[in-house]
Amino acid sequence: MTPAATDDAEATDPVGADGPSDDGVDSTTESDDTKTTRDRYTRKRCALITGCSSGIGRATAAAFLAENWQVVATARNPADIDDLEEAGCTTMALDVTDGDQVARVVERTVEIGGAIDCLVNNAGYAKLGPLEDVPTSEVHRQFQVNVYGPHRLTRTALPHMRAQEDGRIINVSSVLGRIAVAGTGAYAGSKHALEAMSDALRAEVEGFDIEVVVVEPGPVQSEFEERAQDEVPE
Repeated sequence: MTPAATDDAEATDPVGADGPSDDGVDSTTESDDTKTTRDRYTRKRCALITGCSSGIGRATAAAFLAENWQVVATARNPADIDDLEEAGCTTMALDVTDGDQVARVVERTVEIGGAIDCLVNNAGYAKLGPLEDVPTSEVHRQFQVNVYGPHRLTRTALPHMRAQEDGRIINVSSVLGRIAVAGTGAYAGSKHALEAMSDALRAEVEGFDIEVVVVEPGPVQSEFEERAQDEVPE
């Protein structure tokens, strides 16, 4: 039944207008399930996107806006995404390695959008160089951003999606999540880990109508390559 049909039925039902029906149930009281379904079709769908300062994240935010979504775009420095705010996004500061900040951003997203329909884990960077030359501390930092970051966001968003019985998590990986080449060991390792976790998660949440999607981009025009070059050990 469409929301319009429901409203018409309530307006013309004399029992619902005057009080409870014979079985003691107030027919004017909307069930939580009905309200959730109605809200899903009347409100804008809401997406939370990380790493929007350039490249894929920025383009993804613009694409969701073009489809009339409520978009929460994030970056470590919100000044980098002022133009997305002017375009219609809600912008927030987010460092995906900060668990408290992750929790605040997810909760604020739900407050703004009424739900979190899509989470796009895009924030990341590449630590390049021969593995012999990459300190273990730098490998840990690589995983903190590229693996533990999406894990933090996913764990925080999932209870909301499970309650909605609907949602989609998009993890932005790389072709290097499929095959590694010399000089990319730390980065490729993080993307292999992200894809393995995504495969496991997909099986774990499919019963709640939650989808898990992995995207494996190749080279794109962004500031990613310049930052990756800065990460090469001297």
